[in-house]
Amino acid sequence: MSSVQKYTPLSTIESEWDSLTKEFKLNGAIPVKDRLKLLKTFKTNLSLFKDELCESLLIDFHRSVQETIVMEYGCVIDEIESFISNLEHWLKPETPDSYSAGFVTISAKIEKCPFGVLLICVPFNYPLQLSLVPLIGAICSGNKVVLKLPTDRCPNFCYTLTKLLNETFNDKILSVVNGSVKETELLLNLKFDKILFTGSTKVGYIVAHAAAKHLTPTILELGGKSPCFITPNHGDLEVTARRCLWGKFANSGQTCVAIDYLLVEDSIYDKVIIKDYI
Repeated sequence: MSSVQKYTPLSTIESEWDSLTKEFKLNGAIPVKDRLKLLKTFKTNLSLFKDELCESLLIDFHRSVQETIVMEYGCVIDEIESFISNLEHWLKPETPDSYSAGFVTISAKIEKCPFGVLLICVPFNYPLQLSLVPLIGAICSGNKVVLKLPTDRCPNFCYTLTKLLNETFNDKILSVVNGSVKETELLLNLKFDKILFTGSTKVGYIVAHAAAKHLTPTILELGGKSPCFITPNHGDLEVTARRCLWGKFANSGQTCVAIDYLLVEDSIYDKVIIKDYI
């Protein structure tokens, strides 16, 4: 597979967003049974693209195939199977457990309704899991989606994933945008019904500010610091040390919850820090 960079033309992004918006307003969500059929087709297509997806991440990141399968591909398959098993139950109307005093004489139901058109901004570190897991939830909930992929950081993967998605979903459900900063800036100027962003706190501020202009609700998963606590009841200290190293260096350390520092109780400090276990 040769290196590719297939950026979405800026001139087409707004028109694709507009088409999805009009489609949702005109026809709403597709029936639940059709969503389940689409989900099963997606699972089949994902298995057909498994080797190509793993190879693309090997080229982009030099990440082993095994690591991609364990840390990304398997998570997506689990998510699909969970939705196939539970979607109809999750979408059933619910009866409130209780009513406030002003509503005790009425009967009410809580119904699950889609937001509309969602924007999902995908980071580079787990591009398979963090694109498809939220995408599955969004589409199964009845929404239309604009999926922004980090083509500047992992071009081969984004090219492969775009092929997979275009073979599974039509343009009345999903629009895939490949690009970097310019494409994201253009998207943030449009009015979405919900925005999902995973990335740095710095960019999270920009996303939240843009969303606030339209009163758009957001889900922001942002970076932070991740301590690891080691207490006297740690069990086998060699196992603990190996787990700490795995938590720090899995995916080359590019994980939002990778261990940043240890917090060790005084009574075991010397055992944990000084002894060579590896």
